[in-house]
Amino acid sequence: MNPLPLLKKRRIDLGLTQEDFADRLLELGLDVTRASVSHWERGRHPLPLNDTASRNALAKALDMPVKDLLEMCGYEIQTDLLDEINARAQRLSEIGQLHLLMVMDWILASEEKENALIVLAKEANKTRDL
Repeated sequence: MNPLPLLKKRRIDLGLTQEDFADRLLELGLDVTRASVSHWERGRHPLPLNDTASRNALAKALDMPVKDLLEMCGYEIQTDLLDEINARAQRLSEIGQLHLLMVMDWILASEEKENALIVLAKEANKTRDL
């Protein structure tokens, strides 16, 4: 499947010129110009789908989920795998939140609040790394 006509159609459906689309991407942190958009639409250069930040910026600029962008570009998405990843991420988030609440309770009950705050900072870093 050739995504280029779909990319141009989506851009036009959103009422964006190539310049508007490039500006929107620039605001989202993707360093492109109107010429870049033109090259993508003409097939002279591939869309920058190799990294997460580019995929996210393109999807947001096109007002569509990343999954739809990838499908538009011919990628086959395994929804069962995606659902499993999302479920695991949700469970990790819940575990991290519960752990943080337990640590906060301990701090409030602790007589050595200064040491407890140092432990809280360490625990927050561990939770963020999950």
